[in-house]
Amino acid sequence: MAYRACAAVGCIFASGVIALDVQLNVTASPPPGCVDLDQGHAFKSNDVNSWPCVKVSDGAGTWTNIPKLPNVLGKTLKVTVDLSDVGCRNNLAFQAVDADHNHGQYCDGQSADPCVELDFMEANEHVWGSTIHAGSIPGGWKAGDAQGFGGDRSGLWNYGVQGGNVDTKHPIDLNIGFPTDGSGNLQYLEIAMYQYGQQKARFTVGQGSAAGLKEVSDAIRRGLTLGFSYWSTGADGVDWFDKPNCNYYYPGQPAYFWDWKLVPHGQMMV
Repeated sequence: MAYRACAAVGCIFASGVIALDVQLNVTASPPPGCVDLDQGHAFKSNDVNSWPCVKVSDGAGTWTNIPKLPNVLGKTLKVTVDLSDVGCRNNLAFQAVDADHNHGQYCDGQSADPCVELDFMEANEHVWGSTIHAGSIPGGWKAGDAQGFGGDRSGLWNYGVQGGNVDTKHPIDLNIGFPTDGSGNLQYLEIAMYQYGQQKARFTVGQGSAAGLKEVSDAIRRGLTLGFSYWSTGADGVDWFDKPNCNYYYPGQPAYFWDWKLVPHGQMMV
């Protein structure tokens, strides 16, 4: 694998320019041979680097059918996402939950006995949300700590169809970072988006909540269960998601996830 300095494509973080590695990938559309998500059965192992391109269709769900992730603390999970046909009133979700809390059965922050839930994305071509749900996180189990664009979220700007930062009519190289502190616990959840080799957006979730992040760190060490869902909020929409940002509805078309990588944090994959 050939890497080059992240500074070459302008990776500037809140703390300044830092030394990162980047692998350049300018794929403009899903590769041939994508397979149906098949309720999560498309994933045969927890070796992220071997995962296939998957097609996620309206109505999809996975429960706990995807093998548990290994410990991702200190790592970056990278995937390319095409949500260009996921329109208004549709919620394409990619998340991870602490199913071990519920003896291997599905649970999340809304369950009667809630468990850690990391919503890496709840999105369509108009809005994006990334949320940590944990008992000690600001917002608690139900509301969680959320960042993004649209609805009641902030932290991401100019995201959308022909957006000035992130243009959702083109694939997004999504980097989900799990940086650690001196004690080996999660510092924050890091969301970075690249398009055509350039960093378009970067924000963090949960920063400053030591107790909540310790709770999340313990769940990550146990091994999180990834999941997908694709559902409609209804023709009228809901305020927290995309009602303030768009005003139409049509049946959702498939989304695609491909080029999966799990690498040490600091190797940003674009």
